[in-house]
Amino acid sequence: MLIEPVYIKVLDGSRPLRVVAFRASPKTQLVRLWAMHSTTKTSSMAWRFEPVELRPEYRREATCTIPRLNLPSYFLAMQVYSNAGQGWSRSKIKDSAPLEVPTIDLAFEDEDSTGNGANGEASVIVSIAYS
Repeated sequence: MLIEPVYIKVLDGSRPLRVVAFRASPKTQLVRLWAMHSTTKTSSMAWRFEPVELRPEYRREATCTIPRLNLPSYFLAMQVYSNAGQGWSRSKIKDSAPLEVPTIDLAFEDEDSTGNGANGEASVIVSIAYS
């Protein structure tokens, strides 16, 4: 099953963002972020800032600051991956609520080898706020 990126609406592109990823799983986790004009696959704004990767340690936070883009609004795209030693697999978002900044405790869960949620527990929790 293909898991699309999670798109988070940034309503004030003139303000920087602070992203915090907390790793709750013993599996290695990777959070990848980049900016987009819209939720279509061809609208990447890599020229605004390079895609960011966060790799939090187990039971620790990893943080980054997304610079202000001087735009009225944009989308922050996010993908989460996990690795238990057999290769990387995509993690899926646990909640499908409308997403916009600020976003607090956005939970992702790993998939097992059958493509189902491993145990329903969050593997990574991500929060995004204006700084």
